[in-house]
Amino acid sequence: MQEAGIPVTYAYISDVHDRHDGGGAYGPGEAGYVAALKGYDNAFAAFFQRLAADGINKSNTLFVVTADENDHYAGQQAQNCDGVNTPCQYNTVGTKPFHGQYDLTNAGQNVSTWIGPSVWPPAGTNGPFVGEVGYNLSWLLGNKIDNTGSDISFDSAPSFYINGQPQAVDATGNVVVNPVLRDFERAAANLKAFDPYLDATQLTPVARYLVDAPTLGSSATPTSSCLRTPLATPTSEVALDGDVLGRQQLALFLSRLELVRRCWLRRQPASR
Repeated sequence: MQEAGIPVTYAYISDVHDRHDGGGAYGPGEAGYVAALKGYDNAFAAFFQRLAADGINKSNTLFVVTADENDHYAGQQAQNCDGVNTPCQYNTVGTKPFHGQYDLTNAGQNVSTWIGPSVWPPAGTNGPFVGEVGYNLSWLLGNKIDNTGSDISFDSAPSFYINGQPQAVDATGNVVVNPVLRDFERAAANLKAFDPYLDATQLTPVARYLVDAPTLGSSATPTSSCLRTPLATPTSEVALDGDVLGRQQLALFLSRLELVRRCWLRRQPASR
């Protein structure tokens, strides 16, 4: 598209830490991960070489590469390896995902008496664990709070969608205490679960931070640098179907990219 003269183009690059064949995530220094990184390096080199041959380079083009969705390593640290001279080894099983998948809820026992898996680590463990620790929030929270149901977007920072769309602001925009929202917030803030990466002996808090719609709105304040001005994200207090949410997220991304482009243009020498 750039070679055809389209001035602004977008691309999504799949994450390198996943196998993309259903095999799960790689651990740092794992042989397959190192090979995948090398493949990405080669692909980027070929991409920029091809653009340069067509006169598209950093002197006349702004390349913006950013991360998405707060991806970070979830797992245990491998020992006695560096990933360069000695590949790192992790717990391995014969089925996908290849680093294993384990029920940390004891097959859904009563959450009121739950104190974590009765046996940890599982029998047959042969190395450090790799992978997210995921939970069914409807099991932890219950199906309803104040006789009101909810759903989430599955992510490392999930948004809550509460039936009936209870609001934390009134019709004039003033912040108000909504009892249904408040009870959901209290329940989410008090959630604890078993996380073997943090503490294999006791339950730990599920959430570090909770953000509601008024807080998101107040955080979107201008700063001295246009590149540092945050944008509010879709909130946990507005029930949206997946399609509408997807369009809102895309609009936020495009708006942010346009802001970066304008800042870059303002910083270029006048001769350009």
